[in-house]
Parts: sequence; C-alpha cells; structure tokens
Amino acid sequence: MTPDSGLSFSLFMPLVLAGALYAVLLIAGSVLHSRGSGFAETARDAAFLCLLAGGAYAVVLAVTTFVSKFGVIDDFIYITLVVVAFFALLVGVLLLVELLAGAIGRFRARRS
Repeated sequence: MTPDSGLSFSLFMPLVLAGALYAVLLIAGSVLHSRGSGFAETARDAAFLCLLAGGAYAVVLAVTTFVSKFGVIDDFIYITLVVVAFFALLVGVLLLVELLAGAIGRFRARRS
C-alpha cells in the first residue's frame, strides 16, 4: 500500500502563526512591564487568548485528521500497543535486575 499524501501544510500554518504571535505578545508584555506601562497586562492577556485560540484550532485539526485518516487509525493503535508492550517488558526486566542486584548485595552484606 502506498502512503497517502497526508494533510496539507497550510492546515498547520495557523498554529505556526499563533505560536509566533504568542511569542511576540509575551515578549512585548515583558518589555512593557519592565518599562512600567499599564499595557503589559493587556499584552499578556492577548498572548493567553492567542494560546487558547491555538489550542482550540489544534483540537479542530485533530478531529479533522481523525476523520480524514480513519483508515490508518488501526495501524496507529497497533503500533502504539507494540511500543507500550515493549516498554512494559523493558521496565519489568529492569525491575527484576534491580531486585536481583539488591538481593545479592544484601546477601553479601550479611555474610561479611
């Protein structure tokens, strides 16, 4: 199966612009605060509003992705389960190694 073209980059451009606008407004708020201006809180509030709008758009983008790429969701779930199983097995093995090393250390401490 050939991979599909994916979502257009233009769908993600508002998130990039929202991030840039957030950074500009946050820096402007800090500069205005250091100068003692009353507009510092307004700039920081606008930055927070920009962050909220970007988060809302990210949710809309996630729903759009889920609806348009519904056919590959089963692959995503399968890969996620494999990764989770691998790390669960790795944590289990490392825990057993740590418990075994602690038991050997306690055994040696009692013998000497």
